[in-house]
Amino acid sequence: MKYSYKYIEQKINKELEGVLDYSKALDIHKRNRGLHNQNRITLDFIDSNFYKECNRHEELHKHYQGLERDERDSLADKVFERIRLEYVELDKQLARIAPKDLKPEDLEPYLKILPEHLDAETARVEHYQKLGSIFCRHGCNRLQFGLDKDSVEYVLESIDRVEKIIAGKLKNSNDLTLDWYKVLATCWILIEGGVGEVSLYIAEVLSKINNSHTFIPVKVRRGIARNNISILWIKASAHIQLKNKDQAKRNVQKIVEYYTSCDDESYLLCNRVVEASILLYRLEPSEENLQQVKELLTLPLKHSLWENTETVRERGLILYDFYQTVYKSKK
Repeated sequence: MKYSYKYIEQKINKELEGVLDYSKALDIHKRNRGLHNQNRITLDFIDSNFYKECNRHEELHKHYQGLERDERDSLADKVFERIRLEYVELDKQLARIAPKDLKPEDLEPYLKILPEHLDAETARVEHYQKLGSIFCRHGCNRLQFGLDKDSVEYVLESIDRVEKIIAGKLKNSNDLTLDWYKVLATCWILIEGGVGEVSLYIAEVLSKINNSHTFIPVKVRRGIARNNISILWIKASAHIQLKNKDQAKRNVQKIVEYYTSCDDESYLLCNRVVEASILLYRLEPSEENLQQVKELLTLPLKHSLWENTETVRERGLILYDFYQTVYKSKK
């Protein structure tokens, strides 16, 4: 086994334990160079004039206060669906604009209604109501209660077995079913805690898996493009933490190259390809990367925007990242 639980326990950033303040937790992630890219965008957006001038944080939190969770969910879903429909109409307008003719004002309508979507998400969850408007897709501080020893040891032991099976040192075992989502979550937790080298090792092993390995659940095998992109995001983020800029750029570019297969995928997957193209431009602001970002911005429009929470939220945040990165404006 390349890494042990003891190694991780000694290296993980202990500052995150007991931290309830999400802003403080994300600041520690930033200092660790382990801030998730979407959390970075969220922090930037909340600091923008779009959010400051258009947010409905206080209003929605007051409106939802004292309601049962199912009532809050129902109210929030009405907000999500209304904004989804507005985004669908905005997408139709955006699709008629050539990339070279795109202007900041073409994106601003999306960004003016995004705050309400974020605020409805936090208002419907009582826990968030006490903590402010920052929403993190998988939690802002997953190390609040320290490392989950059982989960980390499960992942390390499973990855060790997987590596040995791939190398031919063990037979492909039917009694090993890899909990894909637990493995990915552990990788992100370790990056957030400053131990990206372990996440990088895990991701490298995962990259060698193919459909002949029976320990991969069938439902995961069917999502091969999305799974590969998830692994590449972990690799890129780990390399950024480890200050391996060239390796990070190579992995981000590999995500971008998935645009050729997006015709068979979804709006959500295309969102993440666009997100990667913007990050690549941030890492290397060349004219070639700038043109690539502009060409890919409308990639998701090949698909129906049918899901009104995660997909809409990510689209808005990614458009903001394009806005602030390409137009150099936080407006």
